[in-house]
Amino acid sequence: MSSVLDSVRRTVIISQVIFFVPLGLCVAWIHTGAVNRDGISYYGVHQPTLEIIAVSYLGAAVLLWRAARDLAESDRPRELGQGLRVVALGLPGLLLTPYPAGPVWNWSHMVIGVVSGLVEFGLAVDLVLRDPTLGTWVTGGVQLAGGLLAAASLPDWNFSYLLLGEVIFELGFAGTMFRWLRPELVRSSEVPA
Repeated sequence: MSSVLDSVRRTVIISQVIFFVPLGLCVAWIHTGAVNRDGISYYGVHQPTLEIIAVSYLGAAVLLWRAARDLAESDRPRELGQGLRVVALGLPGLLLTPYPAGPVWNWSHMVIGVVSGLVEFGLAVDLVLRDPTLGTWVTGGVQLAGGLLAAASLPDWNFSYLLLGEVIFELGFAGTMFRWLRPELVRSSEVPA
């Protein structure tokens, strides 16, 4: 069983490298007030960063889908794999819904982003319930802090920290995934009361 988890862990690590390295390149290259206001999605609708962020999103999506498939052979709860599939589908969905193209596109983009974020945070809450250790609370807390910062940036309140909130949230989610994949984590049938 540990060889399956080792393989999934490697796949998830590579997915996060593929997600964060191109994102970091985009942030280093273009970091304006518009990026802070529009978040990571800015890079998916403007040249010359569209291709870079597409590599990030699509590469991470393929690897998260593979990790979800391989999790079926592990002792992890079924909802972990299902959640990773939702996130994997959400990444290309965000690319295919360019928010500046009009209200329908913008709302579609926001719905996909919010659903993916809620699923990611749901996985953190599920993990905290199963494994209420300091490390698990920290990764869930990082996600919560990033999510609150991003949510406060969405309305037109002149509070432009969406990019920072999203990056913090995704770093917390990466930590949550790694916590889920620890060999010593309780088995899926051992949920504390």
